[in-house]
Amino acid sequence: MPDKNLDFVHNTIVSWNAKEVCNWFIHNGFSGYSQKIIENDIDGEVLINIANETLIDLGINQLGTRLLILKRIYQLKVQSGIKIDPDTFIPQIKQSNSVSIPATSHNEAFKSFKIAMDHTCHKVLPLALKKYNINDDFKNYRLSIRTITSGKQVEHVLDYNEKPLELFHKLKNKGLSPIFVLKRLRNASVLEKNVNPI
Repeated sequence: MPDKNLDFVHNTIVSWNAKEVCNWFIHNGFSGYSQKIIENDIDGEVLINIANETLIDLGINQLGTRLLILKRIYQLKVQSGIKIDPDTFIPQIKQSNSVSIPATSHNEAFKSFKIAMDHTCHKVLPLALKKYNINDDFKNYRLSIRTITSGKQVEHVLDYNEKPLELFHKLKNKGLSPIFVLKRLRNASVLEKNVNPI
């Protein structure tokens, strides 16, 4: 007999009611929010449009928990083929020897694609957009590397001809703990001026 608590897997997300959203939260390890979800009538259509501020309004005060929920919502949208709007929270790209991004299959938490040291942003950006299920021109996006320097967050916007993995390793060797960030340009028709990286 199928578990009624997992029926949400088989329904169209936008048609979920608040109870199905509660089940999704619990299934993803976020218990304790059911009452607030039901009180605020958070259905599937609301779920796929939730922002950080909405989660704060629901009483989810821990930043780490909010980011994990937003990441899971993003993964749910990708897995379900729901369009990723420019205002959608997109998790940061983690890096080891490959750029890790959310999976398009529910069988894995993450799926990676390899980039070589000599790959430029011109090559990496289209791959990242494809994996994120973003149907847009890669020239509307920039890849950045974020670091913390002297207690301040510094973002290094990469030019299309720069090699992100090479710069990442240089910054990592300096002990700066770099993180890749994918951002849509505010005015997609006009490219942002390149900021010289360290």
